[in-house]
Order: sequence, then structure tokens, then C-alpha cells
Amino acid sequence: MHKPDGVVRESLPFRAVRAVLMPVWILFAHWRLIRQFARREISEKYRQTFLGLFWFVLTPLLYLAAFSMVFGYILPGRRETWAHLQGVSEFDFVVAIFSGLIIYWLFSEMVVQSTNLLPRHRNLVTELKFPTEILVWANILTVLFSFFVHLIFFVVLYIFWVGPLPWTILLLPLVLLPLLVLLMGLGWILAAFSALVRDISQLAAVGVTALLFVSGVFFPATIVPEHYRDFFLLNPVARTIDDARALLFDQSLPAWHEMAIYMLVSGLVMLLGYRVFKRLQPRFAEHL
Repeated sequence: MHKPDGVVRESLPFRAVRAVLMPVWILFAHWRLIRQFARREISEKYRQTFLGLFWFVLTPLLYLAAFSMVFGYILPGRRETWAHLQGVSEFDFVVAIFSGLIIYWLFSEMVVQSTNLLPRHRNLVTELKFPTEILVWANILTVLFSFFVHLIFFVVLYIFWVGPLPWTILLLPLVLLPLLVLLMGLGWILAAFSALVRDISQLAAVGVTALLFVSGVFFPATIVPEHYRDFFLLNPVARTIDDARALLFDQSLPAWHEMAIYMLVSGLVMLLGYRVFKRLQPRFAEHL
């Protein structure tokens, strides 16, 4: 039989490639719109506050002051658990904690903001022609802006209290990439389900708070018993923090084969998240 004129059937490999690339393709296809939304989110975040965007700097400064007091004077013996930081001052110890904290903030902000993403843009979700999936891309750009501000602050602290930056800091984007890919998938999943079940935002807030204490922010992975360590490092935040600290303080490279597995799993989560979001997208308007 002849195919009807004007009808072109896509081959299975072509459809598979398109399905894999679609979550990334929408970033380039709607880049100007995504950038506009991200810029607006950043400006509106502290618009009604007295200090405005200065909160991006003040927040990590307040945390740093608190950690310096607690771990430097109240619990000075705590830094002895850091085998790779033996003999350094309490300030270097606080910088090590801060390096884990900014990665935790990256994860927690993305998760929490994703659960309120669609309700916050209810008027756009109800527009049939608006590409709702781009909101997750705009969200991660907003979170990355906060992360870069915190990272600049960390770099200044590192140079002032620890010393010159190691060359291995150039590999930090490679260590962060699997976490960012994973966050995109989680962002689409959380945004989709939180539009249908409002309780998810409350559960996410509790979950990220608990994650702060089980992700190695306040302790190195080396103190976790060896028979539990592999399980502990299944936590993507703990894995990223451990690899980042190895680069920054030990100048040691991550295990690239483990990084490849991490990236593969993150990519699958991203694809799954996008598919879940698109599958549930027709139901968003009626629940919002």
C-alpha cells in the first residue's frame, strides 16, 4: 500500500532519539522564555524585602558565623573526625562544612521550589498553548544563580582561610553535572504530582530537612562504617558532597566509573521525570 501524500512515518530509532533528546531540546527551543522567567524569579524572590538581593550574600554569611561559633568554640573536638583535615584550624573545618552546605542548598532549593512551581504559576498552567515544562528549567536556573553566589562566597573563604585554590576545582562542574541532571528529573516529577496532591510540598519540606543530617554535610563519608558506606553513598547529595570535598581538600579525582553509573541513572531519572510530567500535564488545569 502507498502512504497517503504528505504523511511521513518516523522510524523507531528516530523516535527513540527524539524522546531522549526532548528534555534538553526544550531548553534551546525556549531559551529566551526560560531565561526571562528565571530572571523574573530571581528579582521577585527578595523584591519585598528591605535588603533585596543582598540576602543572597547575607544568608551564607549568617550560616558561616553560626558554624564558626558552634564548631569552633562549643564543639571544637568535632573536627577530629575529619581525617583529611587533621591539624587545621577550626575555620578550615567550617569551610569544609560550608562546601557541603552549598551543595545541599542546591538540592533542597530545587526540590522545595519544584513542589510549588505549578500552583505559583496557575494562570500560565491553564493556558493551553503555554509549554508548562519549561518552568522546571527556569527553576533550576534560578537555583543555580543562588548556588553560584554561594560558590563565589566559598571561594573567597577558601583562599582567605585555607590557601590557594587547587587545580582540581576546575573539575567541580563534572562532579555537579549528574546531580543537576537528577534534579531536573525530580523537578518534573515533583512539580507534576504536587499539582495533583498538595501534601507533597509538606512531605518534601520534611524530607529535605532530614536529608541535611544524613548527607555528610557535617561529617566526612570516611567515618561511616565501611560495610554501610556504599549504601550511604547511594544518597546522591552525599555522593556529590564527598566527591566535591575530595577535589577541594584532597586534590583527588573521583572514581570515574562510578561517576559514569551515577550519570546514567540521573539521565534515566530525567527522562522518566519528563515523561511523567507530559503524561499528567492535561490534568493540571482541573486540579489548580
